[in-house]
Amino acid sequence: MILRKPYAFLIKNFKKINLVLLALVIFILWKDLNLYSFIKDYIQTGIYNTMLDSIDNYVNIFSTLSLLLIFIISGILAYLLKYKDKPYIAYILILINNIATFILFIYTKYYFTTTTIGEFDLTSLLIVRDLTFISTIPYYPIIFLLVIRSIGIDLKKFGFGEDKDFININEEDREEVEVDVSFDKDKWIRQIKNKIRFTKYFFLEHKFSVTIILILVILLGVFNIYRYAFIENKVYKPNQTINKNGYSMVVKNTYITNRDYTGNLINEEMSYLILEATITNQTSDTREFDANRFYLYVDDSYYLPTDRFNTYFTDMGTLYTNGKKIKAGETQTLLFVFEIKKPKDSSNFLLTYQTSNVHKNATRIRIKVVDISKFITKANVKLGEELEVPINLNKKWNFYIPNYQITDSITYRYEECNATGNCPIYEANLTNKENKTILYFRFDVTDETKTNFLSFLSKYGKVRYTIDGVTKEQKIKYQISKYRGNYVYLEVSNELKNATSIELCFTVRSYQYFYKLKGE
Repeated sequence: MILRKPYAFLIKNFKKINLVLLALVIFILWKDLNLYSFIKDYIQTGIYNTMLDSIDNYVNIFSTLSLLLIFIISGILAYLLKYKDKPYIAYILILINNIATFILFIYTKYYFTTTTIGEFDLTSLLIVRDLTFISTIPYYPIIFLLVIRSIGIDLKKFGFGEDKDFININEEDREEVEVDVSFDKDKWIRQIKNKIRFTKYFFLEHKFSVTIILILVILLGVFNIYRYAFIENKVYKPNQTINKNGYSMVVKNTYITNRDYTGNLINEEMSYLILEATITNQTSDTREFDANRFYLYVDDSYYLPTDRFNTYFTDMGTLYTNGKKIKAGETQTLLFVFEIKKPKDSSNFLLTYQTSNVHKNATRIRIKVVDISKFITKANVKLGEELEVPINLNKKWNFYIPNYQITDSITYRYEECNATGNCPIYEANLTNKENKTILYFRFDVTDETKTNFLSFLSKYGKVRYTIDGVTKEQKIKYQISKYRGNYVYLEVSNELKNATSIELCFTVRSYQYFYKLKGE
């Protein structure tokens, strides 16, 4: 193959070529630093969502073409400088370093398009993160060298005296030449050993200068890593203050459940995440808080808050509703409800607050989700003992049941007023229905009316019984509504007559309280 020697072009445009190479190297370093912060962010959040931030923002056609151009330019420079007996080893190192970066980019691209679809693999991620960090370090001395070569400074005390003007151009630099592509392994081994010795002597001769440069490079690298990882891409934790968009926000507790305030299942296929946040309006005007700036990411899906399910969570606090306004300087603690697909045990959750339409620039908060869908027994008392059932921080019920009776008929009293204003007391018989019987008991309740107690009983209570080793339960259903005295007349299954265990079960959210009427 016949080629024309490009030495003349190289000599005339040496500074410009190095300037182009410098620009490409700086661009790749910038991409590498951003990739490092992206991986570090993923380790912290466990969330990879292409809308939030995609690997394509870092490993793409621009970074690939830049690396290929670096390969070509550094390879040509290394070959030609070697031929001219000029220092060329730096360009070999640039070539090797960028090949390693290219391999790392391709692997990272592969990882985030295949591996992240499965389980979160922390070990692999830490390896990728550390390799990405290491790959950024050689770029600082490379940039330093290329700056010197680009502006033509003769730094003899740093060993760059050989980089001054090339020898005069002659016709030999323009002649055609036959290229020999054979490879002499022994020759290359001798040259590598010679360069190692030369590097050692160079370091010993310029130990102080090289040490200073290395310290500066390390400090610059640490500063860049800190800026990208902890300032520009900070991930907040619960209870940390976030100042954005004129608000001061603190995300506190986050709960997940599929049950309403009485423990009933809302939806078997869906779950509900309840986010508690304290928000302060830092402006001088009353403002409507836009909850749609909150994006909840669960693995590869995202959700917005809604107030459609607020009625299920009224016991937990003040719920956000559309159009909610916060006065100037006012602080409110609000609950935001997200309806999400039932997550896996290994699912990761990330909350973001958008200040613009660019998702990758959103403020990110790593939330810790507490599952409150599993029942927890808080109290278990026997007949004649007092039971306390807290409904919320401001309300609780204290009552006890001295006795109970299961019967097919019972006499009760009621009061009925006539036209003259008299209200005589009558007696009436209450009989059971087919396959039903009557569960009757008297109750004593503290500081409450019978009407309120019956409302509490039907709202939170159920009858639970065990027969033939099988535990069953049924909702509260009253036989009658108007009668005198603190009594309860419930319509229950005829099976209760033979039940080995009977109890009233009160469920408040995920807490359960049991009042044992029969059994151990």
